[in-house]
Amino acid sequence: MSMEIIGKLSAIMPLVTGTTKSGGTWEKQDFIIDTIEEYPKKIYITSFNKGNVSQLPLGTELTVSVNIESREYNGKWYTNLSCKNFVINQQVVPLEQPLQPPQQYVQPLMHTVQVESNYSSNLPF
Repeated sequence: MSMEIIGKLSAIMPLVTGTTKSGGTWEKQDFIIDTIEEYPKKIYITSFNKGNVSQLPLGTELTVSVNIESREYNGKWYTNLSCKNFVINQQVVPLEQPLQPPQQYVQPLMHTVQVESNYSSNLPF
């Protein structure tokens, strides 16, 4: 079964590489996208040798074509979503300048003002 999922890239797992029995190499990159819905869902997708997701900034909107497959192992069922390909819909532009650290707080100068008054009070202090 095949379908397309639209969502924003929210996490990228470490790249896993290996060697096949015949001596070829393979790469596996897992990533998570958040669907764009009223109640977003997180979807875990596995990509074998299909582009480099790790170079995209988090928050990038993607359309991912996936194959869905379930299989049984020891009486339990597992479902895998394998990325066939992905298209970048909207890429997040990283900030070019780093954020400035907050400036130190400078306490304002206090001025003492003396007021002369001819007012006398009957208070004992």
